[in-house]
Amino acid sequence: MKNIIIIFLAVIGGFLASYFYINDRLSEGFVTIERQEIIIKENDAIVKMIDRVENAVVSIDGVGSGIVVFSDGLIIVPASVFSPNSKLFVNGELKDYVVEKQNEDFVLLKIEGNGFPTLEFGDAEVGQSVFLVGSISNGDNIIKSVNVGIIKRIEEDFLITNILEESRLVGSSLFDVDGKVLGINILDESGFIKTIPAHKIQQFIGL
Repeated sequence: MKNIIIIFLAVIGGFLASYFYINDRLSEGFVTIERQEIIIKENDAIVKMIDRVENAVVSIDGVGSGIVVFSDGLIIVPASVFSPNSKLFVNGELKDYVVEKQNEDFVLLKIEGNGFPTLEFGDAEVGQSVFLVGSISNGDNIIKSVNVGIIKRIEEDFLITNILEESRLVGSSLFDVDGKVLGINILDESGFIKTIPAHKIQQFIGL
């Protein structure tokens, strides 16, 4: 609940900043009332989206994130933040797991249980608004983060956004406003963070 409140306040803070900016621009004749109403609706949709997806975002050892991809406990995490001794936190709880498969980019883990929150995959478009959601463990605390940006360019093997490099937590997932996964951040062999698009993730999982 505490994490939801923190995220909610962060989003509302951004909305208030937008609100005052918009009103300033309204006085100058730059933004219409109709556009202001659209922005208010978009902020409400963002809060609802974060509420839907946050429990499907998992944490690895305080250094990275992953996501639940099936309700029976299949989880994908970046290979660069995973080791055989990694601790996995799902919705704030430490979980035992087994490794189902892995490649140079990802590791597919399986935990016991059913009914876990899962996520759908979507297709990215240039110019699309996107939301980078991550989760890190800090002792007993699980800290969720949200960053907002747009898709600048789409290539075969990765997506380019305008989200600052230092905010791009390894394993954070890129969502659209409907909560569909558009990509996952990985750390490549050169030490650069890249966003792997959804279709490459689906190929690895076997969807």
